[in-house]
Order: sequence, then structure tokens, then C-alpha cells
Amino acid sequence: MPVQQNLQTGGNDVKKALAVTTKKMDPPAAAGEGRVDDLFSDDGYGSVRDRIKGKLLAVTSSAQNVMEQTAMTYWDIGRSLAEYIVGPERKIETAKDREEVMARIPGPLLARLTNDLNNENLAAAVSDSLLRGMVRMSITFTQPQMVDAIVVSKLAHSHMDALASVADDDARSKLLEAAKKIGPSGRRMSVDALKGEIGSLPPSKLTPDSQVQRQRVKSTQANKLKDTVSTTSKLYGKIRKFVTPTMTQLKTSLAHVGAIPDERLPRAAEALEQLAVELENSRQAVEAVAKAAAEALKRVRERQKSARK
Repeated sequence: MPVQQNLQTGGNDVKKALAVTTKKMDPPAAAGEGRVDDLFSDDGYGSVRDRIKGKLLAVTSSAQNVMEQTAMTYWDIGRSLAEYIVGPERKIETAKDREEVMARIPGPLLARLTNDLNNENLAAAVSDSLLRGMVRMSITFTQPQMVDAIVVSKLAHSHMDALASVADDDARSKLLEAAKKIGPSGRRMSVDALKGEIGSLPPSKLTPDSQVQRQRVKSTQANKLKDTVSTTSKLYGKIRKFVTPTMTQLKTSLAHVGAIPDERLPRAAEALEQLAVELENSRQAVEAVAKAAAEALKRVRERQKSARK
């Protein structure tokens, strides 16, 4: 893991930072050799807390390239935290190395950092998940990769945070290159589109915490869908009880337009025109919902068929 020395973010400062020398690292101290206890010493903790605070304040006080500087600063903070937690000598190269680092992040440490930083009246709130995301991003991407993606290709922190959830190096590299390309619309891939691509990957290619999150999201979505379908069915039943007789009465009334006096024809024409527009809008809305329901039913049946095999 490279040792960072006062990493500056944005523009030429980032490119200059790439000249920082790196060195090969020895294995870290094994768990139980005092490393975790050292994390909570007043001197060590206070130092890393103040460094993180300073970096966050530097970003929020800048008026230029805020998104670019935010992403690079988050990477820098993550790297500082990773080095603080496992030692600057730790070498991180594989997915297994990254998961070992993530597993060694003490929850109490992040809770204390989150509480202390949020009491500093920073422009943006800090959370446990945000700090974890910073660490994962910093141990997933090298500094040159971040510069190329953020400074050169103008991707956002959200792109890199999403990509860090991909454990498979080849899959992540392909998605990163796809995200950097400018499409026919003249824009690069959106974060939502990128997350969609990541969501289509097999669970085995994702990080363990992302796999758990995916299951939670699927479970939540399934429950929401069930509730929505149930509520919609009940609502539709009530609407039919009201609409059916109303439509019958309306149809009967429309059959007697010939009885409308001449002087009321302009008002009648205006009312009928508005009615036609409202009915057309309703028809389109109902057709759209019906189409979506049919597609959802098709996907469910396909999954049921696959599950039986």
C-alpha cells in the first residue's frame, strides 16, 4: 500500500501527488498484538480524527471542482483510515486482502469518529457507512486509477463507490471502462445505469457486504411489491363499484345530446372536449399499468419455471 504524504486533491495537485514514492510493505502485526488497542489511544485517535476533519473542511470551503475534490478527498481519507487500522506496512493486492482489511475495521472506532466529526459542524454529515465506503474505495482503486476516473474522465464519487462493491477485478475493470466512455447522447454512464449493470452481476462477483445488501433490497422490494399489488387490487375493486354505474349513467346521458338546446351547445362542446381528454388520459394510464403488470407476471413465471429445474 503506498504511503500518502499530504495528498492534495483536484487538478494539478492531484497529478503532482502521483509522484509520491511508494515502497513495499511487510505483513502487518497479527490481530491481538496490540494494534486494535493502539487505535483508541488519545494521541493516535486524535491525530487521525484531526486529519480527517481538516480534509473535509478543505473540501467544503473550496469553490472550485467540488465534486472532483470530494471524491479524491474521500479516497485519501479512506487510505488514511486503512493505514491507521491495519498499519502502513500492510500490502493489499487481492480481493481476499481487501475483505481482511474491511473485517478488521472496529465498529466502535467508526462510531466514535462519526460522533466526533458530526459535532464539528461540517457542511455534510458523516456516517459509519460513508467512512466504510471511503476505506473500501481506497483499497480497491489505486491513486492513478482515481485520478484517471475522477479528474480525467469526470466520473463522480458515486460511480467509484458503486464500483468498489464489485469484488471481481476483471468485472470491475470492464465496468469502469464502460462508465468512462461517452455514449451517443454525449454523456457518460449515469450512476443509476452503472448500478443497474452491477446489479446484473452474479452474487459471487460482489463483495460480501454488497451481497447481503442485495438480499435486503430484494426482500424489501418483494414486500413493497406485495403490499402495492394488494392495495391496488383493493382500490381497483372500490373504483369499479363507483365507476361502473357512473360510466353507465354517463353513456346514457351522452346518447341524449340531441336534446341539448342550441344556446347551450358551446358549453356542452367544451365540457365534452374536456371529458374526452380526461378519459383518454385515464385510458393511457390504465394501459400502462396493465402492460407493466403483464411484464411483471411474465418475469415471475419465468423465474418460477427456472426454480423448478
